[in-house]
Amino acid sequence: MALGRNRTRINIKGGGLFKIEQIASGGALTSMRDVGFIKSVDFEDAHNMVESVSADGKFLNIQSGGNKPTMTVVLLQTTADEIGLLANLQNLLWHCYYQVLLDGPVVTYQEIYAPCCRITQGLTLKYASATERTLELKVSILWPKATVTVTPAGLSVPFGSSYTVVETATTPLGEVTTATGTIYTAAV
Repeated sequence: MALGRNRTRINIKGGGLFKIEQIASGGALTSMRDVGFIKSVDFEDAHNMVESVSADGKFLNIQSGGNKPTMTVVLLQTTADEIGLLANLQNLLWHCYYQVLLDGPVVTYQEIYAPCCRITQGLTLKYASATERTLELKVSILWPKATVTVTPAGLSVPFGSSYTVVETATTPLGEVTTATGTIYTAAV
C-alpha cells in the first residue's frame, strides 16, 4: 500500500455509474440495470465498537461488535420510471455495482461490487422552485454465506467480506456478468 501526500490521488469527479439487478434462485444471466445519472454516492462501512470496562471502571479494550456496510445513492433522475423502481424494491435481493473515474495522471477507475443487498424502500420528493429534485436509494450490503465467484474475476467477493473494492488502470473491469442464480446460491 503506497500511502503518502499526493495531490493526484484527490478525486473530484462526478457521480459515476451505479447498476443493480435482482438475484433470485434459478436466476438467469441478465444485464445489470443502470439506475441513471448520479449526483453522489456515499459508501460507509461503519463498525459498532464495544468497550470493555473492568469492575472498578478502568477502560480495558475496545473491539468491533459488528459492522454494517451501506451505500446511499442520490439520483438526478426523478421521472415515473425511477419512482416506479423504488416502489417495487421491497423484500427483494439485489447485487450492486458502482464505478467511478478517479482523477490523476493515469486514467484509473474505482469499482465496488456487493453481491447481496437490500434496497430500502421509501421515497421523499421535494417540490420547490429553483431547486434540484433528487431521489435517494439506500442500500444495505448483506454478508454472503460463502465466497462469491463472479465474472469478471477481479470483482469476486472472498469469504468473510461483504463487498469488493478494486482500482483498475485505463479500463474498468465492468459490471458482473454471472447468472443471478449462481450469485444467489453463493450469497443467500
